[in-house]
Amino acid sequence: MTNEEAIKWMEEAILDTKEFFDQCSPALQKELIEQKEVFEIAISAIHAASKHIDREAWVSVDDKLPQDEKEVLAYYGFDHGDGDLGMRFMGTLTYFAHDPEPHWQHKSTGIIVTHWMPLPEPPEKLESAEPERMEMK
Repeated sequence: MTNEEAIKWMEEAILDTKEFFDQCSPALQKELIEQKEVFEIAISAIHAASKHIDREAWVSVDDKLPQDEKEVLAYYGFDHGDGDLGMRFMGTLTYFAHDPEPHWQHKSTGIIVTHWMPLPEPPEKLESAEPERMEMK
């Protein structure tokens, strides 16, 4: 499932919920409201992440593999045995290029990496060593 497909699915779930919301018990209505809020946060997060990723920086594993055994940002899915990788993910992984049999970290889980890019350098200096705390109301 691509990010766009996930967004569409969540948006459709929100719309479908509106159709029968009034017929639900108060307890279920509360759960549906929470689900809607979670979906809206997830949709916003996907949109925000997409804006911060330079799609031209992605490298296909068919073209080149990392060689320095440092963590990279990887785009991957899991082998289900039918050629479909199912839902896709982004996360940091390491390609062990210098092993006798080069492989991606977590290979035994059936992970299939399709693209990767180097991670950006971390900030030189953080504004504050103490994270800002939010109070719950």
